[in-house]
Amino acid sequence: MKLKRILSLLFIGGTSIILFVTCGKEELPPNPYDDIKITVTPPPVDTNSPYSIQWLHKNIFNPKCNNPGCHDGNFEPDFRTIQSSYSTMVYQKVKKNNPQGSFIYRVKPYDTLNSWLHERLITDDPDLGQMPLYGNPLKQSEMDKINGWIMKGAQDMFGTPASQASLPNAPPMVNGYGAFVGNVQVDTLRQNGLQYYPFQIPSATQMIMAFALADDSTAISALTINQLKISTQKDDFSQAITLSCTYLNLQPGEIYYTPVDCSLLPKNQVLYFRYYVGDGNPNNNVEFPNNLSPDYYKTYFAMIVY
Repeated sequence: MKLKRILSLLFIGGTSIILFVTCGKEELPPNPYDDIKITVTPPPVDTNSPYSIQWLHKNIFNPKCNNPGCHDGNFEPDFRTIQSSYSTMVYQKVKKNNPQGSFIYRVKPYDTLNSWLHERLITDDPDLGQMPLYGNPLKQSEMDKINGWIMKGAQDMFGTPASQASLPNAPPMVNGYGAFVGNVQVDTLRQNGLQYYPFQIPSATQMIMAFALADDSTAISALTINQLKISTQKDDFSQAITLSCTYLNLQPGEIYYTPVDCSLLPKNQVLYFRYYVGDGNPNNNVEFPNNLSPDYYKTYFAMIVY
């Protein structure tokens, strides 16, 4: 089909503007996906089994916990759907713990006593609050269903018990560092007074460099590698000075640290440093910063010895 074209000439402020307007129906090429038929078999929804995530969502999590401003996507666990309920509970790390930090996972399969979900539903701690927070406590018969689901392995919607393979395993994170002489933090003295520039340190200094780390499934004390490397090159650490770091539990914080003798470092030039850490999975070894990091990370993880 031929297209009709309308040419319009406008004058705005003494400037002529030509508009080409296309109208009419344009024939589209055939969609190569039109003939593809996709058949999706929905997962079995056995709402009659009282120890299934489907039953729990239908009868407890959705009507009693998925309330506006609560577990409706504003806070985890997310009880809006069966899938979100499962994926935000089973082997998911606790964020708001008890004062003793006793719990690791919201739901630990085969273990109700170490499942934070169970604790929050029975606690009498007024600071934590018993869930549902703005409703009546669950009946014992309802608690029995939740406990039964956990003790049967916290089965997913297909009836498969959770396994250690369900554990999240993201690479470790380097959350920050500090340089100390005694109890005085010295990495605050930055070149030109800019936070993301190298800090300055006298050469006749024995300092401690400490690194704060985090991991989703590995205890900080069990992290591997834990090396500090110092280089005169921003993006080349092949000839770097390498220092091993030691774990220290400061309670409540955990760090890795190493002494640094500044008299042994090159003077009056920028020295870049990086931290290396792993969690036992070779695919999760971390170098931070790395060559792909923004320059402000590289210059923040840097110092000048004078």
